[in-house]
Order: sequence, then structure tokens, then C-alpha cells
Amino acid sequence: MASWQVAAQHVFITHAHRYGQRRLRAPLQREGHAVGRCRLRRRMVTSGLCTLIAPLPVPHARPRQPRRLWLPPTNSPAGPRPRPPINFGSATAPA
Repeated sequence: MASWQVAAQHVFITHAHRYGQRRLRAPLQREGHAVGRCRLRRRMVTSGLCTLIAPLPVPHARPRQPRRLWLPPTNSPAGPRPRPPINFGSATAPA
């Protein structure tokens, strides 16, 4: 096993399985190991090193409101305007 592989495994275990290939590469380069991301990732897969899964994002506190149908203003002198019929999928208005 190459020296960078031993160093990578040591750094990975030191940081409690939280470092992925990108974060793991920086300490290795500081120690003088010139290793690329692809090679590091391949080594992680073959040796069974997998990071902990990040928690799922928290859903919004308030659900989004549905879109509203725009109607013209109702403050005309003739009184409120009737709502237009809503046709879903048919070309003619229902009778």
C-alpha cells in the first residue's frame, strides 16, 4: 500500500468519516502527497471508505400558497363582475 493511501485512511478516520474526496485531498497535499481526486475516490470505493450521509434539509415552516386566478377589480359602478367559467380540458363551456 502506498504512503498516500495510508495517510488518506488516517485522515479519514481522524475526521470521523465526514471527509469526502475533495476535503480529504487538501490535508494530503499539505503533507506532500500529490494525489488527484479521481484516484482518491477510486481508492475510497475499493477500500470501503464511505462518508456519513448529510441530514435532509428541513422543509419550509409554512407551505406555499396555491396560485390564485386573477380577476379584474370589483369596485366598478356596474357592480362586481361575474367570474369567468373555468374549463379544464374542454374547448366549450359546460351547459
